[in-house]
Amino acid sequence: MISCDGIYDEVTGKCVYLVAEKMPVFDNCNCDFNCFFIREFKHPNDCDLTITKVNAVFIIDENGQLVGERIKNKNEKDLNPLEKEVLTIIRRTNGKWSPGEIRSKKVAVLMTLPINIDVNR
Repeated sequence: MISCDGIYDEVTGKCVYLVAEKMPVFDNCNCDFNCFFIREFKHPNDCDLTITKVNAVFIIDENGQLVGERIKNKNEKDLNPLEKEVLTIIRRTNGKWSPGEIRSKKVAVLMTLPINIDVNR
């Protein structure tokens, strides 16, 4: 394990923080992440699930780039169609984040977003 002030993310091999003085912010004009997600979400035709909770995990690096995106505790090959759709939408956010900061220094931050999906609403 390499030495770092934060924690070591084994998926990406990066030193990351779980909390920063200034957390990463999704910047997509006048649309926050929730608005973006709702606009982009398309219920997969091959999926009979209508209600689920998905924990998306990803890193926003020092340059505001998305890396190491995944669904918590799942291998990508084992994802159900709704989880695949969540990951697809998360990947579309690349380049639309401002990085986190600690003491005015840009840092990589590990983000976990619990996403509740209920297509019956």
